[in-house]
Amino acid sequence: MSVALGYVGKRALVAVPLLLVVSLACFALTPLLPDPSVARLGQHATKENVAAFRARKGLDDPFLVRWGRFVRDAATLEFGEDIVRDDGSTVGEGIRARFPATFELALAAMLIAVVLGLVAGALGAVFPRRLADAVAQVFALVGASVPVFWLGFMASLLFAVKLEWLPHPDWSLRVIAPDAGPGDYATRFLLLESLARFDLGAVGRALAHLALPALVLSTIPLAVVTRMTRATMLEELGRDYVRTARAKGAPETRVVTRHALRNALIPIVTVTGLQTGALLGGAVLTETVFAWPGLGRYVAEAVRSGNGPVVVAGVFTFAATFVVVNLLVDVAYVLADPRLRRGAR
Repeated sequence: MSVALGYVGKRALVAVPLLLVVSLACFALTPLLPDPSVARLGQHATKENVAAFRARKGLDDPFLVRWGRFVRDAATLEFGEDIVRDDGSTVGEGIRARFPATFELALAAMLIAVVLGLVAGALGAVFPRRLADAVAQVFALVGASVPVFWLGFMASLLFAVKLEWLPHPDWSLRVIAPDAGPGDYATRFLLLESLARFDLGAVGRALAHLALPALVLSTIPLAVVTRMTRATMLEELGRDYVRTARAKGAPETRVVTRHALRNALIPIVTVTGLQTGALLGGAVLTETVFAWPGLGRYVAEAVRSGNGPVVVAGVFTFAATFVVVNLLVDVAYVLADPRLRRGAR
């Protein structure tokens, strides 16, 4: 355990400069966005009013001064004032209000991708060049090739409009838990809190509204997990220990699940962690298509309005989430493989 904790500490120390570089890169690109003073004051604002607004909000300060101010505000998770809105709210309040919806969407999408990807990839490896393998390969190719925004529109048109199997996604408290009282669901994690409360009605409504965007968002990581599972399983099934287990009369299901699949999990876990970045990037398109009240849509709206602080804070939050997920993946390596624990010393 001490070895694992030491390894985690080293990885966490590496994450700090990485996040600083990400925030610095985002700040360097913010001049490409529209002027936030136009979004706040309107296109017909006078030059004097624009200059006064920029001076009041510190938009004309030196680059390093503004970046240092952001790092200071990020340490408190407030990220400074939302300069486009005039209600005095902070960027951190907007992020905290929207991050739970993105987190639950990404979690559901990744669970779908991992479960279906493992099953499809394993079947393709156990039955190579047969129907199951062909279906898995076509499935993976389509998932990696079809644009997420087009698939979102088509899925909504088919399942919500034509067939009426699923409702139009509406991730709001009045829909998921209409009987909730004041102060309920304070964390805004509607699905997870419903599960914790054992409120089966709320869980069912949440899953119904989550199904379409989660399925659409899962297509890209699903394709990658399927192909990685098939490739690693084919390699493991050809090794000597698998032939020995079969020669001893072990059932085929045990050979595949207890032996080959367990040893193939390390590269699958790796690619699952890496796909988190693609998942968060795809969330911007998916949330925009389905009007999902998440962080991706919040950042997309900020880009259109030129709200630089929200863009930087949103991208920084995505990057921090990606770093944390990959840190957890590294911890899983050390805990699962004794050889890595010896190498981490």
